[in-house]
Amino acid sequence: MRAMLLFSTVLIAASPPAKPKTPSEIVAGAPAGAWRDISPDDLLVMDLANGRQVVIQLAPQFAPVHVANIRALAKGSWWTGSTIYRVQDNYVVQWGNNEGKKPLPAGVVAKPPAEYHRSLEGLSVRPLGYPDDFAPAQASPAAG
Repeated sequence: MRAMLLFSTVLIAASPPAKPKTPSEIVAGAPAGAWRDISPDDLLVMDLANGRQVVIQLAPQFAPVHVANIRALAKGSWWTGSTIYRVQDNYVVQWGNNEGKKPLPAGVVAKPPAEYHRSLEGLSVRPLGYPDDFAPAQASPAAG
């Protein structure tokens, strides 16, 4: 019996881990009820030099001043000729025009207020299922 138990442990340990699904596989397998309409006003489409596009959903209900700035920068062609210089899957894409002294387009708030904290009251939040190593730790409700 001991030899059989050892043999099965070796077989289980030798099995390769399941390969994670790709984003395309997840999208292809999503049921129709998992989709929702997005207002065209909340989409930012960036055309890249290589003919590809980046589509970003804006969330004005969370950061209205920052989203207004992004819209004004996009309408003012602020990023034309700029570079995407950092991508972290499922977290952030950074791009910009910080090499020159290009003036900001009209309507951009140069020093927007901090819009980083929001009460979760009334929101339906689904955790991502893995920790966010880049975001600061959340304060406990008692820390208020």
